[in-house]
Amino acid sequence: MESRSYANVEREICRDNEQVHCFLYPPPLGKPIQCWIPQEFTRGWEEYAENYCWVANTYFAMVDKKLPPDVERPRLQLVYYQWAPIELAVQALLFCLPCLIWRLGVLHSGFNLHRVLQLAADA
Repeated sequence: MESRSYANVEREICRDNEQVHCFLYPPPLGKPIQCWIPQEFTRGWEEYAENYCWVANTYFAMVDKKLPPDVERPRLQLVYYQWAPIELAVQALLFCLPCLIWRLGVLHSGFNLHRVLQLAADA
């Protein structure tokens, strides 16, 4: 009896992981990073600057204070910020991968894997 309840709990945990945890955090909306751009920039220059800011390291600057000197900027750089959403998305996909592999295995195996697991749990 304990084996059967353990199998049921395990199945419920997998279902929760699949249905809830992969979609727990909504995707970021809007621009992922906002860079300071001079007023004189045309739309094309602005897009280039935004793309450059996305792949280059950034640093935090207070609005009410002067920008740090060039020599001080490398020390203030944030190297993790730009890639954090991408890494989290990849982790979420990898988190869903075992369930997808399991479902493909069940569909294409040619026999009832759920019944085999139930027989193993009953043994």
